Amino acid sequence: MPQELNTKNIVYQKNTLCYEDYCLLRKSAGWSLFSREQTMMVLTRSICTVTASENGQAVGMGRLTGDGIYLMITDVVVSPAFQKKGKNHFMKNWDLRLFQMTTAVPA
Repeated sequence: MPQELNTKNIVYQKNTLCYEDYCLLRKSAGWSLFSREQTMMVLTRSICTVTASENGQAVGMGRLTGDGIYLMITDVVVSPAFQKKGKNHFMKNWDLRLFQMTTAVPA
């Protein structure tokens, strides 16, 4: 079940990152896109994903990946419309939020 953490108008949801939002945010950052098959594979193999939304629109994302020993925060993107406007305060402790929302990491 998705978990939520609210910070002002930003809503953080765990494990709700979908293909469409992932591609939209990657494209907004100028990053290359992958095939649907590749994208779905990385999303389903993520230990945890976090989507930041405002008014139902995805404005940021991050993924936690790892091998059971080492963890890595990847694909951290903030929509350019939310950068450098005081609205991206939610990124300052993104890693902390990601770990707070991760209840257990597989051994």
